[in-house]
Amino acid sequence: MNRKFTKRSVRAFLQRGAGSGQGWGDAWRVALSARAHDPATADTRIEQLIRTRVSPNLFDQHPNFQIDGNYGLTAGITEMLVQKQGDSVEFLPAISDKWQSGSFSGFKIIGNIEAGADWKEGSLTKATLKAANSGILKARNSSLDKNAVVVDSKYNKVPFTTEEDGTVIAFDAAAGETYSIYPADYVQTTGESTWEKYGAEISSNSSWAIKNKSGSAPKYYSDNLYIGNLANDNSYIGFAVKDCDVQNLKTLGVKIALYSSMIDNSEVSVRVGSSSGTEIAHKVFDTATGGNKSFAWIDIPLNEDVDRSLLEGKKTLCFLFKTDLKNDGTNNKYIANVEGVSGTVLVETGEKQYINLKHNGDDYYTTLLLNGTYTATISNDAPDGTLIIAKYRGDELIDTVTQEINSENRSAEMNISDVESGITMKVMYWDSTDGMQPLSMMRILETSGTSVPDVPTPEPTDPPAPTKDPEPSVTPIVTVTPSPTATPALPEVTTEPTSTPAQESGTVFTVDKSGETDISKNQYKTIREALASAAEKSLPKECLIMR
Repeated sequence: MNRKFTKRSVRAFLQRGAGSGQGWGDAWRVALSARAHDPATADTRIEQLIRTRVSPNLFDQHPNFQIDGNYGLTAGITEMLVQKQGDSVEFLPAISDKWQSGSFSGFKIIGNIEAGADWKEGSLTKATLKAANSGILKARNSSLDKNAVVVDSKYNKVPFTTEEDGTVIAFDAAAGETYSIYPADYVQTTGESTWEKYGAEISSNSSWAIKNKSGSAPKYYSDNLYIGNLANDNSYIGFAVKDCDVQNLKTLGVKIALYSSMIDNSEVSVRVGSSSGTEIAHKVFDTATGGNKSFAWIDIPLNEDVDRSLLEGKKTLCFLFKTDLKNDGTNNKYIANVEGVSGTVLVETGEKQYINLKHNGDDYYTTLLLNGTYTATISNDAPDGTLIIAKYRGDELIDTVTQEINSENRSAEMNISDVESGITMKVMYWDSTDGMQPLSMMRILETSGTSVPDVPTPEPTDPPAPTKDPEPSVTPIVTVTPSPTATPALPEVTTEPTSTPAQESGTVFTVDKSGETDISKNQYKTIREALASAAEKSLPKECLIMR
């Protein structure tokens, strides 16, 4: 499936306006917004539907009860949490800013795949996949890269490859096996710092302007404080920015005014030293700001294979812009206006990290403890001290390795062969076992609990009558903790199966397609008959209990 085409189509649909006032229409827009990776619009539609389109018992209105809105809303929320486009399962594709922490499990998606995920502060912390058939599974999320870890239900590490922009990992899966995926946790860095440079500073360099092939050059408009005249001739045009701090560079940004016509058709390339230098970052614009003077910050991610040796100290960075749209002399004559650029670098805000960890010979960045051999090495710039690797069960110390670090010995090993719930490994670097003064940040690895049990898939059954809720093959469990600053705030929600129905009050109407209508016993063949009878009896809808 062409992801760009899908986003364009959905955006075009959403731009038609709010549409009808029916709940099912809002449910459609929730699902479409999620598919377009637009959580803000999905949020708005969810709130509108719940506040204005449902009865007190949460039945969707049309204006009478219509199940489409209820089913559609749950489908839309599912799309916000996980979706499958093409051959990859994407986790948290349109996660709401109000759902800062949460989890879900047991979601069945296209391809008879069962998915689950945990997230914290809006970022994925764990994903699970289980396929009914053997074959390649692919998982997508911005947190998943070559440093992620994939394990099976017995905590054996599973090899994988990365695809596309480095945020898709692919691995060979066995039928019925559950796989857990953990993003890398870069404990070596403890903080971030952002620099910004604006048009006046950029243009103060005599050789700042970079012309396109036609000879057109950008201009700095001092009255409006932005760089413009980025003329379109289907070649790169831009500017050079001197003295950019690139030490431990994490990401770049541009404050840009971009028209909607440029979406998916325009790009920025950032190069070191000159316009023909090595590219370190690239972005195809997928967000419009309104154009002209409507400026907004847009991130420019670093390339997956960026040469880190280029990112030391301060460098001149060249920001080059191009569009593949034809210059028609009007709307597409200029690409954009730019107010400024930025860079975010990783900085040490306290303790240094001298401990480098490997698992079975591979660099290891996550906090998940697995069976295998761990090698801790102290970097050469660290002072001499004592390296300790300790294994705990709860608070009980059950094994330890100690190594004095000097010019001849820089590492120590520990073999883990009995991973179980509650086991923790700590790697510490002290001045000595007597002084116990930390010289480095501690590395802590923990088990994530017992392995996920297999959930048998029930045998196919005849479909239930349309007026009854179908029995799911796997019962989804969703727990969402909203952000404490979200407005309007929603309570913590946990939906789980219950063993017995809650005590009910009100008039009970039984709907059974296979039975006969008996008004005296409130038994009906269809929901329409039940509602009509309730209306004749002047019963308010909120007092009805439908079975």
